[in-house]
Amino acid sequence: MTHFLIIFLTIFTSGLLFCKPNVILILVDDMGYSDPGYMGGESETPNLEKLSTDGITFLNCFNNAKCAPSRASLMTGMSCQRVKAFKSAGNIETNHATTIAEILASEGYTTILSGKWHINPSPLDIGFQFHYGAKLTPMYFKRDVLGVPGGKRPGPLTLEGEEVSANSLPDDWYGTTAYTDYAIEKIDKEAISQGKPFFVYLALNAPHFPLSAPKEVVDKYEGIFDLGTDKIRLQRYQRMIQRGILDPDSIDLPEMNKDLEGNIPQWDSFNNKEQRLFKRKLQLIAGMVDVIDQEVGKLVHFLKQKNQFENTLFIFLSDNGASAESGIYGGCPLDTMTDEDIDKLGTREGILVNNNSGTIVANVQNTPYRGNKTSLWEGGMKTSMIVHWPEKISFEAAKSYNRTPVSIYDLAPTIYDATGVSYPSQIHGRKLNHMDGVSIIPLLESVELKNRNLRFAYKRDQVIRNKEFKLYGNRGKKSTLWQLFDLRNDESEIKDVFSENPEIAESMINDWRDFDSKYEIVSGYDQFFSSNSKKKKSKN
Repeated sequence: MTHFLIIFLTIFTSGLLFCKPNVILILVDDMGYSDPGYMGGESETPNLEKLSTDGITFLNCFNNAKCAPSRASLMTGMSCQRVKAFKSAGNIETNHATTIAEILASEGYTTILSGKWHINPSPLDIGFQFHYGAKLTPMYFKRDVLGVPGGKRPGPLTLEGEEVSANSLPDDWYGTTAYTDYAIEKIDKEAISQGKPFFVYLALNAPHFPLSAPKEVVDKYEGIFDLGTDKIRLQRYQRMIQRGILDPDSIDLPEMNKDLEGNIPQWDSFNNKEQRLFKRKLQLIAGMVDVIDQEVGKLVHFLKQKNQFENTLFIFLSDNGASAESGIYGGCPLDTMTDEDIDKLGTREGILVNNNSGTIVANVQNTPYRGNKTSLWEGGMKTSMIVHWPEKISFEAAKSYNRTPVSIYDLAPTIYDATGVSYPSQIHGRKLNHMDGVSIIPLLESVELKNRNLRFAYKRDQVIRNKEFKLYGNRGKKSTLWQLFDLRNDESEIKDVFSENPEIAESMINDWRDFDSKYEIVSGYDQFFSSNSKKKKSKN
């Protein structure tokens, strides 16, 4: 009898383990708010559209407007500055934090990272059992892994901690596809075949610069952007209204961001060569997002084949808005580029250049919002987020967009809640600090979260916001210039209502100061940039 009981309990507990929900967290890099088709863009995204329609699309998910800070918050459930990720990687382990992977691995999950990391320490040292990718460098083609002869060495690309030889890669290697294939392979061999639940962090580089996509995908979008940036931006805005993403009563389309001379550029003011470049960049971005969608579709198909789709929590979002870095041409040496160079830009045969979006193209990508990556205007810090989980999402919650403000630091507590795992006070001998985020699982069940203040900082930008108001501050040498926006009527952040709402403004400023006092945000940034400045001087 005892023998049979032991066998029964073994099978029963093994079954319970396998019934734990899987988690797939897909983070893309520098994708503009309106880039994907499901958000009004030109890129074809039928697979994401399906996940969006059947799941919940959160329209007000906020990140830290920069790669490493956003990733630090995502993995820890904390404000990024608490793990010293002020601008660069920080360190999770030495700052009393942990990762989703470290906790889930201790609960029997197979933990897989495929793609970009950009946090300290190494992913294999803090919870991930398997990793393929690079810490920082975006790699799309084989040549990106090889690097430019005599130039700065990229990467490296690593597999389970060991450097991958570029010569071992096939000639048609493309990062977005390779990272997805690796994730599928590891899910199959290291999780499903062993009856274990899995946590996959698929951190794709696309559409981060250098804008790059396979020629056959880019060619699909030939001529799509011929109307020019002004009209494409307006069309996106109109499609977003038609889809119910935007309410025209509360969101106007702001003017294009000003250039370095303070002018607002118009499409007709650009010469033929400039227009050719901007259209090419938009075409490349559409192709990159298209490939992301294709790979999401491949992943979904695989899970359905393995009967794991219904039991998998999918989360999809971007780490920040589109990048306007590297000037109007996004780092491209337009003066020396021929028309042929522009037409081949971003393909395997094209010239090797920085090829960022630049100010003009990023404006289109971030429609309808102000600002870009590295700013805490909505265009820099707002992303749509798809959450798909058939076993949990209520019909009521799925039938419309969710506009509740949520933060990237809510994802860790949400995943712990979904998997039934308690956040510990310590792990592997390290004491852990509390998280700042909260679980958003109630929103999947049509239960509202209480109105709360979300707090963010990046360099000199400071933000505190809730459902109704956003307080935006830009810190000068002597004082902070505060602006207040009534989000109920002005999500575009056009009209400053600080003077009309002094009590609300003062209350939010005090809340920010409490946050700063508790975590030393301002002094931390001052120390970080002072230290970096000294390092640069010592090198010169």
